[in-house]
Formats: sequence, structure tokens, C-alpha cells
Amino acid sequence: MLKHCEHCGKEFEPRRHHQKFCSHECQYAKKVIKMKMRSKKFLKAQLGITAEPDKIALRRLDGGESICMWCERPVTDPHQHFCSDDCIVQFYAQKFSSLAERGF
Repeated sequence: MLKHCEHCGKEFEPRRHHQKFCSHECQYAKKVIKMKMRSKKFLKAQLGITAEPDKIALRRLDGGESICMWCERPVTDPHQHFCSDDCIVQFYAQKFSSLAERGF
């Protein structure tokens, strides 16, 4: 029974019933793509996230004022990233909607 390779699409005769790739090269290439998709750097580039959240995090590490990552108002608890539940919802709604638009 012939199958199609999940990476290149070429037809191949599988040696095992659960084989998904025609070669080790295709299997490795698919693995590299999967690892790249999971990397923070790649996701930040896809989402268009600038370095501003990193500046906010650095401000906290320096012992400076903690500010909300969405609205940039002061946060009472230095361990919190957002000032309210509304800011959390808005922040993640924007990030996940931009992922959906890009096909993730």
C-alpha cells in the first residue's frame, strides 16, 4: 500500500504500518520545522511583538516600578504582569486572534 510523505508529498512504500515519511531526511526536516515553530523567537516574529514587553520585564528586574503589559498603568503586586482581569483578556485576545489570522 502506497502512502504520501507528510513532508515532501512523494509516494513511498512504507516499511511499517505507522511510517509517515519517505526518508530520514524528510523526517528530520519536519522535526526541525516543528521545533522552529515552537521557538519563542519565531512566534514573536509571527505575532509582530516588539521589544517593549521585554523592556517592561527588565524594568521589573532592575527593581523599578511594575507596570501592566497591556495598558502600562502601575501594578500593585510586583509579581503581577497585568493590573486587572480586563487587561489580561484584552492582551491574550489580541495575541491569539493574530495567530489565527496567520494560520496557527
